[in-house]
Amino acid sequence: LEDGSCSKIYKCSGGKWSTPSPIGTWKIISKDTWGEGFGGRWMGLNVPWGQFGIHGTLSPNSLGWASSHGCIRMDNSEVAELYSKIPIGTKVIITDGPYGAFGKGFRYLESRYVWLRCL
Repeated sequence: LEDGSCSKIYKCSGGKWSTPSPIGTWKIISKDTWGEGFGGRWMGLNVPWGQFGIHGTLSPNSLGWASSHGCIRMDNSEVAELYSKIPIGTKVIITDGPYGAFGKGFRYLESRYVWLRCL
């Protein structure tokens, strides 16, 4: 987002069923120029239980479906573009995963039972 509006949409991939991406709101806490296997760019997230981030891939056919080990994969040229635009501290929200569309709002739940207390 730029000034509250969507400025660009990138095709990406999240974690597969056995290694899901961490659902939640995170921040980019590090940026680095890792090797070509990671598309040359790495943006690390502040997930407390592991090392997760946004990076490129040598397998562009893996984009668009749950195929990673939990990280967010992007096209190498697009991750380089994003890397140059966003600073450390940028908020990242991961809402979907192999277990369903978490984070897309809440359902209203209503009890179908009436509890009576007899005296």
